[in-house]
Amino acid sequence: MSEVTATEFVPTIKPFESLSPDEAEALAQAAHYAFEPKYDCLRPGSRLAPGMIALIEGQGFRQPRVMNAYEYERALANNRWAVVIEVIRHPDSDVLTFITEYEDGTQRARHFHSSSFWIVKKESL
Repeated sequence: MSEVTATEFVPTIKPFESLSPDEAEALAQAAHYAFEPKYDCLRPGSRLAPGMIALIEGQGFRQPRVMNAYEYERALANNRWAVVIEVIRHPDSDVLTFITEYEDGTQRARHFHSSSFWIVKKESL
């Protein structure tokens, strides 16, 4: 396989209403990124650390189609590689909060169970 990353599929972020069908399809295609052993490794959320470049593992978390504003928002959060900026562990909880930054500079707070797995770029370890 080629060295194509999920971010190469992502269109410029804009309101859902102005998204063309081709742009929606391109973002949805990123949901099908497959683990590349040469470039990727798998880590549970409990082992993510600042500086790692990560994509949620498991296509059930990613958005395979973009047909409305909800699906678009979910695809923007889950179908793109993000740099982990901070990991916040909550006492007495298995939920972790990750502050992430995407290639376009957008930052998001993401909440996942600590056992959720992530594809991590080896170059970021």
